[in-house]
Amino acid sequence: MAKTLLITNDDGIEAPGIWSLVNSLTPYFNITVSAPATDHSGASSSVSIRKSVHTKQIDPSPFLTSKPKYNVSAYCSEGTPGDSCIIGIECIHDNAGIDLVVSGINKGANVGSDTIVSGTVGAAIQGYVRSIPSIAISIASIEEPIFETAATYASQMCRQLLSESSIPNVLLNINVPSLPINEIKGAQVTKLGGRSWAESIKASNTTEGTSYYFTRDQKLFENAYPGTDLFAIDNQYISVTPLTPDLSLTNEQSVTFSQQLINALSTNTT
Repeated sequence: MAKTLLITNDDGIEAPGIWSLVNSLTPYFNITVSAPATDHSGASSSVSIRKSVHTKQIDPSPFLTSKPKYNVSAYCSEGTPGDSCIIGIECIHDNAGIDLVVSGINKGANVGSDTIVSGTVGAAIQGYVRSIPSIAISIASIEEPIFETAATYASQMCRQLLSESSIPNVLLNINVPSLPINEIKGAQVTKLGGRSWAESIKASNTTEGTSYYFTRDQKLFENAYPGTDLFAIDNQYISVTPLTPDLSLTNEQSVTFSQQLINALSTNTT
């Protein structure tokens, strides 16, 4: 019996990356697409609390490049990537039957510490915290992304992961250089590097204050040393970074310092 994948993204239901991904997977899996109606880049894993999120089913056939072997259904939501993932799992599938969540293919890398704002990664996190193995996948180019390379690797990774006899609940952040697949040197398991991009901020005065427009267009790639995702994609390797949404810092120095603060505060307030 074919496995069932939930596909989502943060670039929107009509973005070419998500359909390149879907078309690479239709020969092997049942597919449910649940994605935001419009671009929600930078939304992280946010959800719409106390807001109605209108969702409708759409016809996927205009986006498919061939007749699918298995079932393909598609839904778009007037909400965040996180909303779309949750709706797919809890509402469309009633908390049952999803074997893997895949978020992407994002146009532009999601690497380094900037992954904390990524809607692509954020949507995958919503799958992971619901005990479903989840993957976020991005192509490391905004101007001329070669989605086919990332789609091919995503298809291979999904098939390999779901063929394993024992599948842990994993959260993988995959970034693929925007190169023809024969120019990719391989794949590396990596950790997050430092800050990857900085923003240009344009200010415009209004009658009621000031409006600021953010453009993430300054490449930093801080701490892009071997073993990091930044180094891998800069050197023609696919980076595969295992993540966890547990943001607690547990290294000895940080724990010791935190305890010192608590002790000092307790002493100074008695």
